[in-house]
Amino acid sequence: MSRRWGAGSAGSRRGCPGWTVPATLAVAVLAAACGGGGGGGAATSGSTTRPTAATTTTTTTTAATATTGTPAAATGAWSGTTVAAGRAMAALSCPSPTFCMALDDMGRAYAYDGASWSAGQTLATGAAVASGNKAFVSCVSATFCVAVPVGSQANVWNGTTWSPGTTIGGVEKLQALSCVTVRFCMTIDEAGDSYVFNGTSWVRAAPALGSPSAVSCTSPAFCVAVEESDVTFWNGDVWSSPVQQDGGGEFLSVSCASPSFCVAGDTEGAVVAWNGTTWSPVQTIDSATATAPTGNLLVAVSCVGGAFCVAVDTAGDVLTLAQGAWSSPTPAGGTTALTAVSCVSATFCVALDASGEAYTLR
Repeated sequence: MSRRWGAGSAGSRRGCPGWTVPATLAVAVLAAACGGGGGGGAATSGSTTRPTAATTTTTTTTAATATTGTPAAATGAWSGTTVAAGRAMAALSCPSPTFCMALDDMGRAYAYDGASWSAGQTLATGAAVASGNKAFVSCVSATFCVAVPVGSQANVWNGTTWSPGTTIGGVEKLQALSCVTVRFCMTIDEAGDSYVFNGTSWVRAAPALGSPSAVSCTSPAFCVAVEESDVTFWNGDVWSSPVQQDGGGEFLSVSCASPSFCVAGDTEGAVVAWNGTTWSPVQTIDSATATAPTGNLLVAVSCVGGAFCVAVDTAGDVLTLAQGAWSSPTPAGGTTALTAVSCVSATFCVALDASGEAYTLR
């Protein structure tokens, strides 16, 4: 039997001492990252083996041994534009340079057509919607997205309109979402129960495995979820037993470009990388500062290709992995905490912040 992550129910999760979190991010970040108990599992040094039921080709990427401080070779520059002034943006997914979908923390969705952002469309209302609400969105194309604007509600975008909200599971809030095709999306709630969208409905999948902060899938047979200091794999049938990979911080984000290239970021400015066989040792890329004595929170990361990622932090900085090296933290253009990032390629990424701004790398 797979054990649950954490030591208690989702309701026992609490704020984490020592973290400096901007007020606009406090609910979303702390809800995602702070654990009520130990992560469980013995600490390892990049020796976790993926469950054998998911068959993939193993390759080694430079991310596992990347250096830091070297300017990354991403072309172009970041430029800013307003999505919704004063709104805290919470989630983002860009399947192409001409289409992105974003959610704010008050249940509204905004579409990008390659030139401008639409006005917000309300997906959720009522007492459950509050400032700082966690939200998620994952798009396969301009004609298919799934959004979780609040709680356990999911809406589907068909290219023109959003479907009415569907409640997934019970009263537990959804914690993570990743879509690969129009017939496969994975979501996990705060009790650890996972649900799969099969193109028409949501079906409960594997036994409960904890309360993850993020999940990333590359196919119906490969997903990675992170929670506290643990990682676990989905092989198409079951989740593997969680194994600890971070000895200091707690994971907030994960992105997989393929079954042989994933990066997870934590609450202390550190990352670990998966190369198809093992996880790399913990590597600090966003060092401690006077305002962030344990490092900045890497709230989101997006990876594409074989060795390119962008991570964003609560200081408003972006960090880029390219040509085997992580760049130093660089402001995206504003001074507000960044909240989400989505990359299509090494020459097109979008990042959102907590004041309604979008920053585009071209």
